[in-house]
Amino acid sequence: MRLVFALPVLTVVASPLGCTSLLGDFGGGSSTSEGADGGGIAPDANTGGDSMMPGGDGGIQGSPEGAATVPDGSQDAEASAPLQILSCTEWQNAQPTLVLQLAGDAGGGGGPINGFYLHHIAGMNAARLVVATSTPAAGATIFTIPESGSSTPSSFSVGVSPQAVQSTASGIAMLAQNYMNDTFNYYAIADTDPGTSSSSVSAPLASVGAAPGGTGNNVQTWFAPVSSTEFFTVASYPDPNGNYALASWLAPNQPQWIVAWRGTGQLAMNYPPVIDGANAYAFMGPPGTTGAPGALSQYTFATAGSTMLSSRSIVAAGENAATAAAAASNGTYSLAFVALSGAQQASMRIGNVAEAQINTFMIDDLPSLAFNVPSDGGLFDTTPFGGRGGIGARWLSNGDFGVIGTGGTGGGVAYTGLNFYVATSDGQWLIETAGTGKNVLAGHTVQQATFDLQQAVGALVLKFDIAWMEILSDGSYALYFNVLSCQL
Repeated sequence: MRLVFALPVLTVVASPLGCTSLLGDFGGGSSTSEGADGGGIAPDANTGGDSMMPGGDGGIQGSPEGAATVPDGSQDAEASAPLQILSCTEWQNAQPTLVLQLAGDAGGGGGPINGFYLHHIAGMNAARLVVATSTPAAGATIFTIPESGSSTPSSFSVGVSPQAVQSTASGIAMLAQNYMNDTFNYYAIADTDPGTSSSSVSAPLASVGAAPGGTGNNVQTWFAPVSSTEFFTVASYPDPNGNYALASWLAPNQPQWIVAWRGTGQLAMNYPPVIDGANAYAFMGPPGTTGAPGALSQYTFATAGSTMLSSRSIVAAGENAATAAAAASNGTYSLAFVALSGAQQASMRIGNVAEAQINTFMIDDLPSLAFNVPSDGGLFDTTPFGGRGGIGARWLSNGDFGVIGTGGTGGGVAYTGLNFYVATSDGQWLIETAGTGKNVLAGHTVQQATFDLQQAVGALVLKFDIAWMEILSDGSYALYFNVLSCQL
């Protein structure tokens, strides 16, 4: 059984989805809530390495929502009573909603659907799905899907190519590339909007110029919402001298790139930065690495007016780790990492870090979660972190952490079903549904997937919006949606 990592950073090959990666969603709040967190599509922006999606696919990068809250401080896994594992066997609707179906030969070999980002809208009992496509025209379509499955989704097309998508306190924000003048613009759609017309997407809220000295397709971009109209953008790019640089732009209040770092290898994030106050934090491997588990450092940016970038290691000597998801709210940071020990042994390190400890914590300080599931070899043998086109790992609006990905054994199309894990921030699994024939959508060859929390009733019932893509027998690509119920 082999261990495969397909992490939520995506890179874009020369495709309309552009040059960036998307992140997942974060959140917090009470243990009983309707989720308002956003999932993520991740087209990643780096043509020099990965393709637009995790696991070699293309996609939009997704990111967390800004209004969610998370419990303060770190928690000890041993201090909480054991929780029972939930069973995820019931779909809310007898038949999934067919959101989109496109011919398979129109995408130039990579498929016509580049990525998608899913966002639950609590006030509408609906989900918003941003889908980036390469055909019939490069761009994106925004679907509003009734979670009841009782009616056809409404949709409209937008004439921009989203590079990254994130949830905010009021809806969804998108970073889109303008290929005519090599700039980026921010757009938004509010949760209160019915989503039936392109007028639903607000005019550009802010603009970001081309990366200084960047060379097009090798530029990676990420962003973190500061507010509903202000965004912290980070770009990693090669300069004309064959080196690399990392720069930030606080739009619209700091209308220029501030170069924070230069070096001989490209810095790449698996997850967008988290921001809280005057600083932004990113968790990355050494320059020139791909995001697979290895040495891992915390990089600190001043959000405005500084060219300095500080860094420190967050793993002990000889340890290997990679970022799975990160979120910040109200002075607390919710962090998740995959830690690798040995050729096929992996565990999760997840938990909340108080602001006072953000510059001193180590990954080993966080609760550890082993993958003790009835998977094919009893090992961590799947790719749960990529989502393969949608965001695969995220912090949810109730404070839990979730991860989804293709399951089974082998590689590529040999994977069947979706392995699905959800854990509390104090280090206890709530959902471990994995293994060929035992996982979600068992027997289905799923190409891409993403999810978002729809509803949580304590630790007794969790419901999730799920979007996934399959290749049908006629060669077409079909994008589906349904609501998955997990309970005792």
